[in-house]
This record gives sequence, C-alpha cells and structure tokens, in this order.
Amino acid sequence: MVKPYFPLLFDLSSDPGETVNLWELNMETGWMFAPAYRAIGEYQESVAQFPNIKPGEEFEGYYTR
Repeated sequence: MVKPYFPLLFDLSSDPGETVNLWELNMETGWMFAPAYRAIGEYQESVAQFPNIKPGEEFEGYYTR
C-alpha cells in the first residue's frame, strides 16, 4: 500500500471504477487542489472543535443544560 503525495482525482461519471487518476493524465486538473485543500482544512478544524466519538463510546452531546 502506497500513500499518495497528492489527492487522487477521478471523474466518477465516466470512470466509476476509479482506474484513471486525472492528475497523472492531465495536469489541467490542478485547479481542483485549492477547493479540495480548503474543504480538508475546514473538516480538520471541525474535528478539532468537535472530536469524533470513539467506537462504542456513549455520545453525551456537546451542549449541556
């Protein structure tokens, strides 16, 4: 198993089997990295503020009365 350096980009409408990585095929897809990394950053901030519960852990909620 190899961890890729860049996110893999696939066109799921024409390649549902995810066999052709668009980044390797066509460098014009580079514009997709800015919105992708923005979304990743927002997700990481959200998880830092509201951590995921561990498997089997009881969810008590974030708001107390």
